[in-house]
Amino acid sequence: MRPVHVGLVSGLALWWFFACSAEPASDGGSSRATGDGGYSAGEATGGVPATGGVAVTGGVPATGGVAATGGVPATGAAGGLSGVSGSAATGGEGALILDAGDDASRGGTHVVDAGELPDVVFEYDAGAWGEPDACASTTVTAPPIYLDLVIVVDRSSSMNEPGWESYEYAAADCNVDEEPIKASKWCRAINALMDFFEDPSSVGMGVGFRTYSGSPEEVPADCGTYASLDVPETVNPGDPSLGIIQGGADDPLLVALEAEMNYQWAEGMTPTEQALSTIIHFTAARQGENDANGADNRRVIGILVTDGKPTQCEREISLLNQLVVDHYGATGIPTYFIGMAGAEYPGLETMAVGAGSEAHYDYCNDAVPTPCYHYDVGEGDGRVLVDALEAIRTSVIGCQFAMPTAEQGLVNLDSIEVRFTPNETADPELLARILGGEAACGSNEGYYTDDDDDPTTILLCPATCTRAAADPTSSVSIELLCEGS
Repeated sequence: MRPVHVGLVSGLALWWFFACSAEPASDGGSSRATGDGGYSAGEATGGVPATGGVAVTGGVPATGGVAATGGVPATGAAGGLSGVSGSAATGGEGALILDAGDDASRGGTHVVDAGELPDVVFEYDAGAWGEPDACASTTVTAPPIYLDLVIVVDRSSSMNEPGWESYEYAAADCNVDEEPIKASKWCRAINALMDFFEDPSSVGMGVGFRTYSGSPEEVPADCGTYASLDVPETVNPGDPSLGIIQGGADDPLLVALEAEMNYQWAEGMTPTEQALSTIIHFTAARQGENDANGADNRRVIGILVTDGKPTQCEREISLLNQLVVDHYGATGIPTYFIGMAGAEYPGLETMAVGAGSEAHYDYCNDAVPTPCYHYDVGEGDGRVLVDALEAIRTSVIGCQFAMPTAEQGLVNLDSIEVRFTPNETADPELLARILGGEAACGSNEGYYTDDDDDPTTILLCPATCTRAAADPTSSVSIELLCEGS
């Protein structure tokens, strides 16, 4: 069986396999077709039709696709396969007709040009052409998992360092892609963020961007949520929805993000409570929007980027931690903490524990035991912040795969087989399905689904996910057997 490659999921290759079967003929594989243009009259024995028909061996179409002329299927032929004005010569152009029977706008057929088909063989058990195939009209799709990100970035005066004193605002101000990048945490941060947003792997990602800083006059007395995000507010004023990255130089969301970052500069104090309240509010709003729209293939997270400890509003670390812990418990939305040089890392770690981040060994500050829950990117030199953002994205969606949906026909969920290949030279390993969710995985290899009875997502168990993340050539293949197999 040959795989259908549907793309990369955060560096982990995913392949879907489709295996279908037909009901066997009572005469051991023979059927009679009365021709009317598409199939000439004749009797096929062992799956090979008479002259003018479709050459089949074991149920797989002969080289060149469906070699029929006239486009009218034979009486009693399978509804999912017929000829459409194709050349009968071997290697010639033909067409494959899917979903035959119900599409009135196409006269009961859906035509796919043979030249446009992926390099895939649909394997059928040997059966009768005259009897319906249980899967011949099944269309299976595998929607990708997308991230919805609300990121709030510290722009207090200390973000001007290390190249400038915190009060040298004008000297430390910068724009995205300005060369050379000024030696300040603020300049490195905004350039890294734009690199992350502009990466092709970010297409389809939802983004909400906000900076935070303040003075006693600017911060509300109750230190509550910012009324709006900086972006996408500038794209669609008054619209609480996140923007979706489309990619390309003319993407209005990317243009707005860069313009906002160029407009801002670092000054003021650090009202961390207000930043966290803003993350909580807008991530919960996005989750509600996704639920209302049935967007099961989107995952919402919040990220705080800071270089200091709280200097305004609530300063008690344990109480700030409780805000995000309660948010995660109520919504399942995680909040991630990225620290830059100057951050009070033990306090940052305390805020991150229980907020939904997975424990990891990379990006842990030396002042904190490993594994840790925060991410330390130091001064933000080079790609370290981009890599940390990629690591967070991979931890959220890198080991998740959307359950394919069947437009017609039935997918037998009990027949899903998941195989994991740890690297390009290794043999595939058949993974066991674990019932009971992630907690039931323990330290065992395998996979589970978000719901045992009505799943929408396939997830690798933590032990398998860790192995998958260790090698960029690792891959996962998922075989779906249809009803009748």
